Amino acid sequence: MRKLLISLFSLLILCQSAYTYAQSPNRDAVPIIITHQDQLMDVSADAIIYNNHIMVPFRPLFEAFGARVSWIPSEKAATATKGNLSVKIVQSSLAAQVNEAEYTQTQAPFLHNRSLYVSLRFAANALGLSLKYTPNPVVVSLWPSDPASGDPASGDPSSGNQVLGNPDTDKPDIEKIIGTVLKHKQAVEEANAIQIIFFEYTDEQFWVEIRSYGDIERTISSADVQAIQDAIFQAAGTTFPLEVAVKECCTRDADITGTVKEVDVEKKRILIANADKQIASWVTLAEDGEWFVKDQDKSAHPFDDSLIGKQASAWTYGIMQLTDPAQVMAVKIKIE
Repeated sequence: MRKLLISLFSLLILCQSAYTYAQSPNRDAVPIIITHQDQLMDVSADAIIYNNHIMVPFRPLFEAFGARVSWIPSEKAATATKGNLSVKIVQSSLAAQVNEAEYTQTQAPFLHNRSLYVSLRFAANALGLSLKYTPNPVVVSLWPSDPASGDPASGDPSSGNQVLGNPDTDKPDIEKIIGTVLKHKQAVEEANAIQIIFFEYTDEQFWVEIRSYGDIERTISSADVQAIQDAIFQAAGTTFPLEVAVKECCTRDADITGTVKEVDVEKKRILIANADKQIASWVTLAEDGEWFVKDQDKSAHPFDDSLIGKQASAWTYGIMQLTDPAQVMAVKIKIE
């Protein structure tokens, strides 16, 4: 698996033009790798990130698992059927049906490049697939919930596959919990002076990555973590397996180092090039981020082209967009 991902990552760097990026400024231009049982799926080329959801075209995804896909123009709806599985989604509607049971998606399907896009997480659960997500680079691994079933797309609860919200399983309602927590995300962040970087479900548990907001170098204690967990449970209206990961700044070594090659004053970002690694990255300072010149406060030096040629170190967070140059957010930038 590790060799596969390394190979895929190398292919991604060398052949970025093979990936389709969303053109709307509201959609994040991030290359995405989607695999099924360690095999790269063609749908990766068309996957995009929108509102913190990985979205994929409905037809090619379900057809890849042998489903028959139909479009109902009068309803602006798409259906997928295979054996005992039936899925129906409607453009711009959160309502969906899986085997005639009603479900609420956390992101409504939408048209993009003449295709109806659906949340990959919703689709994977409907297909009876487990999903594992890694953020940097973005890799989504799909596996049958029951490897012995041999038919991940059957949707038959008796086969061992986990269908979204299946009352016969003891799994939490993943989509509902994620949607509810994200709905109350801002309140949780403000109450605990944090930023939620990721909130995902992998390996049969939820995990959230956070950082201190405002005081970027504040140490988040175990008591703080417990309070954040309680706030998330309260927002969701239930408890569930939850792992909280803290992205500390800035006790670790800088994530990006190199020479400042360009300054974008309007977007408050600098282009840092590392000659040894042959990598260049646009680094944007977060709203609460701090930057220093020779250990002095930023007020002692203008943020302009005078920074070009100086050595820079940046402490970053979140997903690095593998564009050319790459793009990433930083909570701290130090100029030598």
